[in-house]
Amino acid sequence: MDHPRWDPIRRNYGMDDFRPALAACGIGATVMVQVGNDWTDCLYGLQVAERDPMIAGYVAWVDLAEPERARAQLDELCTHPKVVGIRHVLTMESDLHWVMQPKVLESIAEIGRRGLVYEVTSDHLEHLDYAATLARRFPDQRFVVNHLGKPPIPTAGWEPWAGLLAKAAACPNVYSKLSGLSTPPREGWSGHDYRRYVEYGVEQFGAARLMYGSNWPVTLVAGAYERFWEAMGVAMQGLSAAERKTILEEGAVSCYGLNLPAAGGAAP
Repeated sequence: MDHPRWDPIRRNYGMDDFRPALAACGIGATVMVQVGNDWTDCLYGLQVAERDPMIAGYVAWVDLAEPERARAQLDELCTHPKVVGIRHVLTMESDLHWVMQPKVLESIAEIGRRGLVYEVTSDHLEHLDYAATLARRFPDQRFVVNHLGKPPIPTAGWEPWAGLLAKAAACPNVYSKLSGLSTPPREGWSGHDYRRYVEYGVEQFGAARLMYGSNWPVTLVAGAYERFWEAMGVAMQGLSAAERKTILEEGAVSCYGLNLPAAGGAAP
């Protein structure tokens, strides 16, 4: 992340930075997702989530490589109602097959036993491929593929991404986020760039297993939050009103089991 394009996020961000954008887009609640594979960072994020009523859920981190420690951390996290899932940033691991280690699989099973979602970061095609493997191994757990599996926007080739996403979507316990499509940034990007990918996601998952996600503040490297929100509206123009409502308002609530006021949905 040494490239100047990342300069907009080389500082700390908090909810006071985010709140004006949420208000401008009419979003009433959000899901906060951990950013580092670190227990101290996880607990800090949990404190932030618990203090802010706009954060409806928190996707935390545990040490998946050490099952006993993971169990203890999960026991602690499950005393906090806002914890709805667990994520490990796989791109921070040099081994592309890290998630398939027996100890990691043992810990993922513990996540499912507690009714929490496990999120699959999918910056590499190998990671996207493992989403289906995990979903089949643990059919009673819910899994979320981040960023629609990082489609090859705009011209890197439709396959193998499309086939791997379809393989994941064939598992009824897999959901996906329509997030992160604008990063890394490209000159002159617009919502029209994403339309075929969004429509393919709906074709594979159905609207009920998709959810809008902002990827804020990382999305700021490509422009303001409001710009990505408007772009996603363009990308979803070919969908029905019911499908758009499901993705924008209901998907995250259903997947994470959020308890929200009647005012509206939440965006991760």
